[in-house]
Amino acid sequence: MDFTKAVEISNKIYWIGSYIENDPFQCHAYLIKNNDESILIDPGSMLEFDSLIAKTRSIIDLKDIKYIVLHHQDPDLAASVPAIEKLIGRDDLQIVTHSRITVLLKHYLIKSKYYEIDHNDHKLVTDNGLSLDFISTPYCHSPGAFVSYEPASKVLFSSDIFGGLEESWQFYATENYFQQAKAFHASYMPGKDIFNYTLRKIEQLDINLILPQHGSIIKRKYIAKLIDDLKNMDCGLYIDNNYNEELLDMIEQLEESKQALKQQQEFLQNIIDGAIDPMMVINCDYTISLMNNAARSLINDDLIEDINKPKCYEVSHHRNTPCEGKDEPCPLQKVMEQKKVVQVTHNHPLPHGEMQYVELSAKPLTNDKGEVYAIIESAHDITLHLKNQEELNEQKKLSDYRASHDDLTGLPDRSLLMDRLRQTIKQAKRHHNKAAVLFIDLDNFKPVNDTYGHKNGDKVLKIIARRFKKHLRQIDTVARLGGDEFVIVFNSIKQTSDINEVLEKLIDAVNKPISIDQAEVKMTMSIGISVYPDDAVKTKYLLDYADIAMYRAKDAGRNMHQYYNNKL
Repeated sequence: MDFTKAVEISNKIYWIGSYIENDPFQCHAYLIKNNDESILIDPGSMLEFDSLIAKTRSIIDLKDIKYIVLHHQDPDLAASVPAIEKLIGRDDLQIVTHSRITVLLKHYLIKSKYYEIDHNDHKLVTDNGLSLDFISTPYCHSPGAFVSYEPASKVLFSSDIFGGLEESWQFYATENYFQQAKAFHASYMPGKDIFNYTLRKIEQLDINLILPQHGSIIKRKYIAKLIDDLKNMDCGLYIDNNYNEELLDMIEQLEESKQALKQQQEFLQNIIDGAIDPMMVINCDYTISLMNNAARSLINDDLIEDINKPKCYEVSHHRNTPCEGKDEPCPLQKVMEQKKVVQVTHNHPLPHGEMQYVELSAKPLTNDKGEVYAIIESAHDITLHLKNQEELNEQKKLSDYRASHDDLTGLPDRSLLMDRLRQTIKQAKRHHNKAAVLFIDLDNFKPVNDTYGHKNGDKVLKIIARRFKKHLRQIDTVARLGGDEFVIVFNSIKQTSDINEVLEKLIDAVNKPISIDQAEVKMTMSIGISVYPDDAVKTKYLLDYADIAMYRAKDAGRNMHQYYNNKL
């Protein structure tokens, strides 16, 4: 399947997402073609922006989009909306979402009007009769989360629900898709009860296709079993600390009462056995007076000196001395010292060189004199959470960088250039300095591509970019607009002669021969220059005037620079 093109997956319903190779976290956008009331669903971030726009234009004119559905507020779903708004250019464009999401979406500087589903009977009907039903799915994974159902084609746009993490992504899910869905939902759904509430609402629908924002598209034959499997799955593994805290409080109360001990202990045991994480009541001598099934499963009889009075470190760490050091600090000792709830993290090296990270929460149990006689400890494996958090942070950094830099040279692109130029003008105005914009076009670059090939042409562009950066100050900016066009912004200039000094260095640097394919090429430049505030005070005009001056330099024979004046 060619993922560079849009895919029609149902009548007038298209997949317009992007396939990112070797990325388990695929993001998908969808389009419902509906004349001049077409609907764009979960358009994604700027990382997928160019691909999304190209695919959409292959189906409809962008001005035919009247509605953009946003199922939640995260940047992987909504960050590209301001840029899409500008391309659509419709005054009646509406953002379809929940009012709880609206209050967060405003931070993207979205300008279109909002169609809030909770104020419109959870339904959207277009003028030509196409309808969408909206089903609230609170806290899966945000308070205002919802899914969209198109009854005519029986298609469910499910947002994060039914998403998957796949090392080898497939467009359509197979019968084993639950494993990919489990990896996603265990991390991103808040808890089993909340998730099952949503699943029970969804299974009442007659569904032919499920189109999630992440993972694979799910056909009808796999849907019922997948829902059943998800119902029986434990989830919310990263955010169940509150649940554990409630259990810890209950244990504390039962330990302190000392009445009806057997009945209370049985009751308490049943409660803590329902917890996923290991939990123990540990006395001051490290002996365990109570533990749940999760903790009991860690026991190795051969490593415990007295099986009737096991020590906490014998059970949890399989060692014969208490935990210590920065990698395994002892929570019991810290509670005894501080007499309050403490949290510590243990770092465990695994056989293959990887690390396991376990967060221990310990709460003191005190007598009527305020003396600590035991602690309640719960252990929560946070390894996968930290790994996913690190990957998400890296993806965001990469996405932010790619969204504002040229892929070939690593220089700022036009959007970042304009932002830097605005900042430069503000500084110049504040300090009563000048600023300059140099619009540069490499002379006769096309023959280099034609003679030596585009690969060598790209090499020349990268070398030129490095030479520019080498001769500029950190406060200056050099950007590539595309092709052989560059723009340089000089900051904090006292007088025009300062420009000429740097300009001479740049010209000398660019004129140095470049070796390619056992040959040498010598590049020259045509440069147009505009000066703030002499020529203009607005960014657009400064850039436009420098461009005009550059073309005058080209017309005059190339390999020269030209300052803008109003006679040009």
